[in-house]
Amino acid sequence: MTLEEFTNEFVSARSQLKSYILRITASIEDTEDIVQDAFIKASLKLDTFRAESTVKTWIFTIASNIAKDNLRAKKDGLKMLLIFAGKKHWQTLTIFRKYPISCKHPLRLLSK
Repeated sequence: MTLEEFTNEFVSARSQLKSYILRITASIEDTEDIVQDAFIKASLKLDTFRAESTVKTWIFTIASNIAKDNLRAKKDGLKMLLIFAGKKHWQTLTIFRKYPISCKHPLRLLSK
């Protein structure tokens, strides 16, 4: 498979890929980054594609793995924050993640 053929396949699957990754990450910014990373990683590893599956399946697998790694890294980052912040601030951090913009006073939600 040539790079041009791969690029055409990727472009045709891009909207479905973005939709799929958005459901995993729930973040438009992360989705865009992951789709771009998947294109780069797949195009660099094009010589390892064995055609045991379709190119679309291969791209989705690569993007899924990148998304999972991304979520795992964020989860580990939050754990590190909690270690430094202490258990007392756990609920506050969770609420800020859940209501980052709409909640002006997240501590009030703790008392409910």
